[in-house]
Amino acid sequence: MKYKFLYTAIFYTIVVGVPFLSSSDVEIFFSPSPLSSSAQSTKKYYIKRDKFIYLVSDKFAFTEEKLQKLYSQGYGYKELIKLLYISSMGGVEFDSVVKLRSSGEKLRNISKRYNVDYSKVVESTDKMYCEIKSELLSLPTSFFESLPPLQEEEDLQGATTEEYRNKYK
Repeated sequence: MKYKFLYTAIFYTIVVGVPFLSSSDVEIFFSPSPLSSSAQSTKKYYIKRDKFIYLVSDKFAFTEEKLQKLYSQGYGYKELIKLLYISSMGGVEFDSVVKLRSSGEKLRNISKRYNVDYSKVVESTDKMYCEIKSELLSLPTSFFESLPPLQEEEDLQGATTEEYRNKYK
C-alpha cells in the first residue's frame, strides 16, 4: 500500500510521459564534428514543421524556416501574417518589420511608419487566416507527414564573438 502511489506515478510517467516527450516539436541530435580532433560536437536542431506556418509561407512565397523560427519564439499565426502584409504593402524588408516588432512596437504603429493602412492589413489577415484554416481541413494528413523536418545546424563552439554575430545578423 505504501508503494502503490510510487508505482502508479512511475507507470503514469512511462505510459503518458514518454510518448509525450517523443512527440515534441524539437528534437536534438548530437554528433561528433569531423572538423576537429577534440571532443567538440555539432548540434543539429530538427524543428517539426507547423502545418499552418507551412501554408502561410507557401501563400506568401516566403522562407518557411524564418517563419517557423519566429513562431517557435512566440509569434502568433495572425501576427506573422500581419507582419508579412505590412512588409509587402509597405515595400520594406521583412526583417526590419520584425526588428521593430521585437523591440515592442505595436503593429498599428509599424504600419503607420511605412504608410500602410492598418485596417486593410487586419482585413487581409482575417481573410488569409480563414482561407488557411479551411485549406488545412481539406488537405490529407499524409501530405504533412511526408514533409521532412526543418534542420538547422549549429556549430559555434569555440567561435569568436564576431563569428557568432555574423551567423545571427
